[in-house]
Amino acid sequence: MPKRIEIKEKILNSYIDHLLIEGVRPVSVYKLCKKLKIEETDFYNNFGSFDQVENYFWELLLKNTVDTCNADSDDSHNAQHSLLTFYYTLFENLKLNRSYLLLLNSSKRSQLELDVKLRKVFLIQFEQLAQKLNSPISKISEKVGEKLSTEVLWRHFIAIFHFWLNDTSPSFEKTDALIEKSVRAGIDLTENLPTESLFDLGKFVFKEFRNFV
Repeated sequence: MPKRIEIKEKILNSYIDHLLIEGVRPVSVYKLCKKLKIEETDFYNNFGSFDQVENYFWELLLKNTVDTCNADSDDSHNAQHSLLTFYYTLFENLKLNRSYLLLLNSSKRSQLELDVKLRKVFLIQFEQLAQKLNSPISKISEKVGEKLSTEVLWRHFIAIFHFWLNDTSPSFEKTDALIEKSVRAGIDLTENLPTESLFDLGKFVFKEFRNFV
């Protein structure tokens, strides 16, 4: 198993390097395998297509995020802490691959394709990580329903993701602020708390999102 994972990551890393250098996918699986000095069967034993290689990127990124969060998990942590930890860890991992993600998001068509692909992979993986992680989904879902909370969290994530792609602040500090303010407002709403945090989020969104319209 470790050897297979090693080959899959080797294929993924070579595929991403090719995309970043050439700007397009490899012309064939054969050519990519020649570059890696592996047999085509090694590729097809792990992936059926380049689309599956790209899907694996997201699966691996989310797995690494969950593993990191699990290492930091504590039953005493509340939903807000759990959700913030998840988002901060996820976006730290995204930063390591920003050039690749900017390339995938480089046109209106590619943005739509990325959102569709990301939604499919994200929701499947999120259902699995909700069972492993001391997840805010399980806590929030007690109040608003599991299906609704998953959908809301998806929309929350994709809004932050696109904000981050356009964020030019040092160390992406504006994205960190959006994560903190939106998570706090969301948790306050589920707890029926005063909406000062929602007002704070609204001011931030009005100021920052208009720059990307």
